[in-house]
Amino acid sequence: SRRATTVRESVSDDLTGVEIGLRVGSFSASDDWLDSDGTADYGGFGLVLRWRVVPEWSLEFAADLVHRAADNRSFEETRVVSNIGALYYLSSPDWWQGYISFGFLMSDTEMFGSDYYYDDEYDYYDESLGSYSEFGGYGGLGADIYLGDWRLNTELRVGGVARSDDDD
Repeated sequence: SRRATTVRESVSDDLTGVEIGLRVGSFSASDDWLDSDGTADYGGFGLVLRWRVVPEWSLEFAADLVHRAADNRSFEETRVVSNIGALYYLSSPDWWQGYISFGFLMSDTEMFGSDYYYDDEYDYYDESLGSYSEFGGYGGLGADIYLGDWRLNTELRVGGVARSDDDD
């Protein structure tokens, strides 16, 4: 009798080089200032550049455009969230490879609306309601899943930011 044998090609141990990728994601942030349930949910997309310096380490540069809107307020919010960080790979590459990540976060936020607003002097209409910046850090745990020449990445990150401008 004959038996068919499937040979799985292993992932190369030398994965150094530059990678460019698109990403789609979402995150929740603590926001008891605006939403009564204390959360703010964002969604968006971005571009990531990774440079695998040595097989165990990568440097990451990324920028995401995220947005949130809700029925319970008269404005929307758009952020450009950037990160600069590093990834340390926990194992040799196989069909997947786990890693930890850490780095710095920067965020520029623009709030805009389409309602009339009132101050002590007069009513006015203003599309842009202001902007602010934030700076902080993050840490995460993730995995790369190898699909031939393609790589699927999934990660859970925890971050913290504080306003870095003088506005209240």
